Amino acid sequence: MIDLARAHILACGDFLQVQDLARCLGVHVELLSSAIKEWEADQRIFSIDHDGCSSFPVYAFPPQGGASPIPALRDVLSIFRPMKDGWGVSFWFISPNGWLGGKPFPRTSNMHLGQVEDSVVDEDRPVTPSCWGYCPATIFTSPTGF
Repeated sequence: MIDLARAHILACGDFLQVQDLARCLGVHVELLSSAIKEWEADQRIFSIDHDGCSSFPVYAFPPQGGASPIPALRDVLSIFRPMKDGWGVSFWFISPNGWLGGKPFPRTSNMHLGQVEDSVVDEDRPVTPSCWGYCPATIFTSPTGF
């Protein structure tokens, strides 16, 4: 079941390796690579590991532009990091939540800690295929199709 959930997340296109993310954000890959290491250590961003490569959520960055993670993501990670790895956090972001009328948590720059705390109540529910119905298009576009 977990493998199917992972495949679903990978198919959504919401996670990019650092070189592709740098291209989408319009920054040099070397600068982003060092910044991402800092952000991960500071729990401002998370990653998923697939085939030995780390990928990062594009929804961690403001859709209107900017090369720093949205501040509210730190709030989400402060709650989940003790109990969830990057895959667990990514599962939560796509799963329907009863506190939000059966919709997944909004992955936008206007999310805030109060929403996270309320919607975490349901987070220990197992991952099931019914959780996978939400897969929005990637928020970034570029000439290369990302």
